[in-house]
Amino acid sequence: MLSAILTNQNTCLDGFHEVTPYPRITTALLNSLSDGIKLYSISLALFTHGYVSGHGTGKLTFERKLLQNTSIDNNVVVREKVVVNLDGSRDFTTINDAVEAAPNNTGTNNGYYVIYVVTGVYYEYVSIAKSKQNVMIVGDGINRTVITGNRSVIDGWTTFQSATFAVVGEGFVAVNISFRNTAGSNKHQAVAVRNGADMSTFYNCNFEGYQDTLYTHSFRQFYKNCNIYGTIDFIFGNSAAIFQDCFMYPRLPMQNQFNAITAQGRTDPNQNTGMCIQNCYIVASYELGDATNNYNKMKTYLGRPWKEYSRTVYMQSFIDKLIDPKGWMEWSGNFGLSTLYYAEFGNWGPGSNTSKRVTWEGYHLINGNDADHFTVYKFIQVMATSIVLSIKQNENSSKDYDHNKTHAVSTMKVINILCQPTDYKKECEESLKAEANNTTDTRKLIQIAFNITIKRIGNGIKKTNLMHEVEKDHKAKMALDTCKQLMDLSINEFNRSLERIRRFHINDFDNILTSLKVWLSGAITYQETCLDGFENINSEVGEKMRDVLTKSMQMSSNALAIIYGLSKTLSDVNGSNVAARGLIQGFEDQQVLNHDELHPSWVDGGSAVRILLHTNLDNLKPHVVVAKDGSGKFKRINEALKMVPKKNQKPFIIYIRKGVYHEYVEVTKQMTHVVFVGDGRKKTRITGNKNFIDGINTYRTATVVIQGDYFVAMNMGFENSAGPHKHQAVAIRVQADKSIFYKCSFDGYQDTLYAHTHRQFYKDCTISGTIDFIFGDAIAVFQNCTFILRKPLKTQNCIVTAQGRKERYQPSGIVIQGGSIVSSREYHSVRFKNKTYLARPWKNNSRTIFMDTYIDDMIQCNGYVPLQGPKGTFSSKDTCLYAEYNNIVPGKNKSKLGKCNGIKKLTKQSASSFLPSKFFHEDDWIKVTRIPYQSGMASTKH
Repeated sequence: MLSAILTNQNTCLDGFHEVTPYPRITTALLNSLSDGIKLYSISLALFTHGYVSGHGTGKLTFERKLLQNTSIDNNVVVREKVVVNLDGSRDFTTINDAVEAAPNNTGTNNGYYVIYVVTGVYYEYVSIAKSKQNVMIVGDGINRTVITGNRSVIDGWTTFQSATFAVVGEGFVAVNISFRNTAGSNKHQAVAVRNGADMSTFYNCNFEGYQDTLYTHSFRQFYKNCNIYGTIDFIFGNSAAIFQDCFMYPRLPMQNQFNAITAQGRTDPNQNTGMCIQNCYIVASYELGDATNNYNKMKTYLGRPWKEYSRTVYMQSFIDKLIDPKGWMEWSGNFGLSTLYYAEFGNWGPGSNTSKRVTWEGYHLINGNDADHFTVYKFIQVMATSIVLSIKQNENSSKDYDHNKTHAVSTMKVINILCQPTDYKKECEESLKAEANNTTDTRKLIQIAFNITIKRIGNGIKKTNLMHEVEKDHKAKMALDTCKQLMDLSINEFNRSLERIRRFHINDFDNILTSLKVWLSGAITYQETCLDGFENINSEVGEKMRDVLTKSMQMSSNALAIIYGLSKTLSDVNGSNVAARGLIQGFEDQQVLNHDELHPSWVDGGSAVRILLHTNLDNLKPHVVVAKDGSGKFKRINEALKMVPKKNQKPFIIYIRKGVYHEYVEVTKQMTHVVFVGDGRKKTRITGNKNFIDGINTYRTATVVIQGDYFVAMNMGFENSAGPHKHQAVAIRVQADKSIFYKCSFDGYQDTLYAHTHRQFYKDCTISGTIDFIFGDAIAVFQNCTFILRKPLKTQNCIVTAQGRKERYQPSGIVIQGGSIVSSREYHSVRFKNKTYLARPWKNNSRTIFMDTYIDDMIQCNGYVPLQGPKGTFSSKDTCLYAEYNNIVPGKNKSKLGKCNGIKKLTKQSASSFLPSKFFHEDDWIKVTRIPYQSGMASTKH
C-alpha cells in the first residue's frame, strides 16, 4: 500500500511537470508533495527494513540493524542513536532526558535522532518541543513499551495540558509504543497523545484512554496499523490526519453518556484539514460488549461536529453493528449541520448500512471520484496548496554549472509575482532583488520586505532628530514628537507581523493572513497620522516630514499589497473566496464536556468576561478596585494600571466605582487583556478637556488612550468636555487590536471617538458629538449603538463619521449596524439650519457602511459631504465606498433619502460582506466573551 502511495505521488508530480501553467503553484505543489513522499518513504522503510518478519510485537532489531548503521535505506538517515532503559543500564532512564539531549533546530533533512525505548512502563509526561525536529521514538512493541499518565480536566488540567505525550517537533515518528491516559471515564477529558507535529507518523502504536484519547491538534499526520481506544470524541482535533489499517475500539462510557469516535475541529471552510479513515475497523472493545447484550445499551456514533466546518470521511472500512443507524450525532442543536462535511464511501459490515443515516445538509454519500479526493496522495496534495507561505525550495538540488544564474532568474520570477499587486512595483522589485540573495523562499522574501520597511522607518526616525528648526515652534515640536511615537508603533506592527510569519501555522493560514493585513494596515495608519499632525502648522516642516516618510510609506503599502496578493492567490487555489465563520451556538448542559481549551488563554479570558456579564457588582471579585472616596485600593485609575502584570495573558479586571475621574488614562501597548468595569455609563465617567485650540494636536487630546490588545470596557463613560468652540477634542483613542466596548458612552463634540487602528467592536453604546465624531482607520463595527448629534457652532455642520482608509488593500472601515442616528434635545430645534451628514471621506479610500439603522430626518439627501482641505475640495467619489442597506427612515423622508446619489444601495448579498463575521473575518475573540453579539443581520430595535 505504501509503495503504491509513493508511485501515485510520483506520477502526480510528473503530471504537474507536464501540464501546470502556473509556475508559482507548480513550485508550491512540487516541494510540498516531495515532503509527502518523504513521510510515506519513512513508513515504507520502517515497514520493509526495520522489523523481524513474523515477530508478534513487531520488535525492531535495533542492535543488529539500526544501531549498526547510519541509515535504514536511502530514505531514512540516522543522525544519532540513544537508548532509554528504566534499569539505568543504557544512556538514559527517562524519555524526557533523551528528548532534552536531542539537538535543537536541526531541520528535517539532516537525519533522525532515534530514541530506542526498552520494554517497560514509563510514568512520565513527555513533551517534544518545536525545536526538536526529526525525532524518532521506537519501542519494543505494543503493550511492552508503555508511556502512561492520568491528568484530566476534573483534576484541574485543561484538555490541552492533560496529554501524557505531547509533540510539536516537525518530522516526528513513533513506532511500537503504547500511549495511555488512565484517568478513567469519570474524569472526562484526558488526553493520551496531543500531536501538533507536521509530517508526523505513528506506526504500530496504541492510544488508550476514554474521553479525548488522541488529540490530532494540527498539521499533517499519518497513522498506520494503530489501535485507538476511547469513549467520547476519542479522536479529535484540526489536523489533516489519515488513518490507514487502524482499529478504533469504542469503550464503555459512564451512564448517560455515549460514544463518539471523532470530533473534527475545522473552523473555516478554507482550512484544508479533516480526518480520513480508510481501510480501518470500527469494532467494540471487550468492556463495551457485543450485539448479544446490545453493547450495554450504549449508543456509539461515527462522529460529531466539534467546530462549524468539521470534516470527516470514512471509506472502505469495516463498521460493526455497534454504530447507531443514524451514524452521526449533533453537537448542540443545529450547530454546524449545514456547514460540516461528513461522508461515507465503500464501507462494509453490519453497521455500514446508510439507509437510516442522518439527513443533514452537510452529510454525503460519495462516489469513487469524490472519495479519491480523500486518499493519501490527494489529501496531501490539497493540503500543499494551502501552505505556499511555508514552502522552502531546496537550493542544492541542481548541480548544473549554471545553477546560480538559473536560481537568480527563478528568484526574480518569484519577486515579480510577489510585487505584482503593489502600487510601487519598481521600488518593490529593486529593494527585494538587492536583499534576496537568490532565495526563492516566499516566506523569506516577505520577511526581507518587512525588514527593509522597518529599516526605512528607523532611518526616518533618525532624520527627525536632525530637524532642529522645530524647537522654536511649540506645535511643530509636538507634532514631531508624536511622529516619533507613531513610527515606533509602526515598527512594532511590522515586528509582530514578522514574528507571526515565523510561527506560521498551516491550518490557520486564513487567520494569520487576516492578522497580517490588520497589523500592516495599522502600520500604514500610524505613518499617515504622523503627517496629519503637521496640518495647519509649519508647512515647511510638514513637507520635510513627508519626504522623510515617502520611502517607508511606499514600502509599507507594498508589504500590505504582497500579503493581500498572497491571500488572494491562496483563496483562488482553494476555489473560493475566504468565507467567514457562522455564529457559534452555545452548548447545552450535558455530561459530555466540550473542547474549548484548545486556546486556554482565550477560554479562561472568555470565562472571566462571561462571569462579569452575569455578576452583581456587589459580588464582583476584581483584581483591583478604584474609588474616588477611598473605599478601594486606589483613588486613581492610572495607579491601578500599574498593577497589570507584564505580558499579561488573562483578563485583569479593574472595577471603577461610580464617580467622575478627572485624569488622562493610558492603557499602554504592554497592558494586554485589561478589563474596565464601571457602575454604569452615567455613573462611572473619565473626563478631560485637552483640545486643539489650546495648542494640542488631535492625537494627543484624548482623555483615554487604549493601546493594549484584548481590552474590554463595560458600563463606563468617556468624555472630553472642551466644548464645540475648542474644535478637535478626543474623548477616547483606541488602537488596541480585538478591543470590545459594551454599554459605554463616549461624549464630546468634534472628534469624540478616535477609532484609530485594528479590530474594534462596540455594542449597545452611545456616542455623541458634532463634527466627525467617529473617525479613524480601524476595522470597527458598531452594533445596536445610538449616535446622538449635538448642537454645533452656528457656522458648523454635523457629520457623524470621517473614516480614514488610505490604501485600497487596507481591511479597515466603519460598519454601523442596527443602531439609531438621532438628534439631542438642544440640536433638535436647529437640525435643519445646521446641516447633518452621515459621513465625509477623511482619506482617499474611506469606507463606511450603514445597515439596519434608524436614520432620523435631519440627514441631508446627498448623504455625505466632501472634505475641504488646504488645497481645495477633496471628494474621492471614485475611490471611497459609502453604502447602505435596509435602513429605516421617517415616513416623509423615506422616498427623498431613497433617491440620494451620495450613498450606494447594497443588495442583501453584497451587504453580507460587511456583516461582522465576514468583516472581522474571525470573530472568536468576541464570541468567547459571550457579550451579546450577532454575526449576521441584526434584529434592529429602535
